[in-house]
Amino acid sequence: MKTPDILGHGLTQETLELGSDDEGPVVATLVSRACASGSSRALLYLHGYNDYFFNTELADRVNAEGLDFYALDLRKYGRSLREGQTPGYVEDITTYYEELDAAIDRIRGRDGHRHLTLMGHSTSGLTATLYAADRPGVDALILNSPFFDMAGTWMAEFVAEHLLAAVGKLRPRTLVRKEGPPYYAWSLHRDFGRGGEWSYNLEWKRERSMPSYAGWMRAVVKGQERVQHGLELSCPSLVMYSSASSTLDAWDEQRAFTSDIILDVADMDRYADGLRPRPTELRVAGGMHDLLLSRPDVRAEVYRQLLAWLAEA
Repeated sequence: MKTPDILGHGLTQETLELGSDDEGPVVATLVSRACASGSSRALLYLHGYNDYFFNTELADRVNAEGLDFYALDLRKYGRSLREGQTPGYVEDITTYYEELDAAIDRIRGRDGHRHLTLMGHSTSGLTATLYAADRPGVDALILNSPFFDMAGTWMAEFVAEHLLAAVGKLRPRTLVRKEGPPYYAWSLHRDFGRGGEWSYNLEWKRERSMPSYAGWMRAVVKGQERVQHGLELSCPSLVMYSSASSTLDAWDEQRAFTSDIILDVADMDRYADGLRPRPTELRVAGGMHDLLLSRPDVRAEVYRQLLAWLAEA
């Protein structure tokens, strides 16, 4: 049953029941809003890690282009997080296929859409890529700074991908990182007084991220390995990322607002080349990690090119 969403703006939400796991009942949440004229085309948005859907500007722009808009809060994130659950935790990326299947069944079967664009940010860029390779029901794929490789030096990558992946299999609940630096949140949320322009729930999208566990990291690495070996997709794709990455050891306003301070964009560029059909790539000067949360002039250009591509997809 659809009910008014917490964001207002005419958005609704509905709960997707997904059974239970070792932490109890599991749900996902489908947020939606139809465009004014009705449409046979829809876009389904997937948020990243330490994240949930809150970007009403995205919904506005998609609706204005004549598409119905949907967003999915995945299990154990945002609207779908239940008491006693480990936020964001899965041990296999394909676990998310259950809620994606359920959402797409509603979008296509119940709501009658004939064309579906799947859009994923960061970790969900990885999830969306795998889903589009494994399932036939996606007509176009948009990736916003996809998480195609572990960021860091070759040594950090070796430890993460080999040692921690092994630990993830034997002791999946081993804590890898309790929290991260606050700089990305400072660049986004207006309440930190650093120039961010967004307002969102800091319990659901935390200042210092949320704890990361070995089992989750192993799941990500396994998914990344599939992408890194090359994937055949069933649809055209657009891969978008900043033109530069930065590593911050202290607050740096210029770099925080004009580069990806979460992931290495070189990895996105490298592994996008292994997707088939060959994707359209968009390198965004001045782009932040979530390109759609970049400074106004930058994201205006992102929307211009994204929507132009979508009109032809």
